Amino acid sequence: MKNVFALTVLLLISSVASAMGEVECVSAKVAIALAPSSSGAPGFEAILTVSRDEKVTTLRYDMNIDFIGVECRKNHLGRTFIVFQAYCGGSGCKDLDNFGIIDPTDLRVLLVPNDWNRADAARIFGGPVGAVDNVISLDDIRGAHAFWLNR
Repeated sequence: MKNVFALTVLLLISSVASAMGEVECVSAKVAIALAPSSSGAPGFEAILTVSRDEKVTTLRYDMNIDFIGVECRKNHLGRTFIVFQAYCGGSGCKDLDNFGIIDPTDLRVLLVPNDWNRADAARIFGGPVGAVDNVISLDDIRGAHAFWLNR
């Protein structure tokens, strides 16, 4: 039974992560992977990896987020950024904030998600930054994981 559980969880993680796909942005590749929590707590963490040539930037989000998504966006001046959001899903959560911005040319992290950074995101981006539409739900994965644990 444990083997069936492990296989089911692995397939669920793979299908959700591959549904997100890989985003290409000015020759940088951005991928979101899901892995068991590195903190030892039950559940999963999201790992956002940006790579270009031999450079790699990796950000890990564990336990405090329910949604994560990434898009390649140009601002009104034609400058391109990797824009992502990582946020919780409750009624007190700040889903209009929590932006992360990465420069796709040198992979510098210009902004990390937090509950009050919409104005900072707009300043860096050069205008308003709308919500990321292409998000995956870690909460759905946690729910499926809990279901299989309680069988």
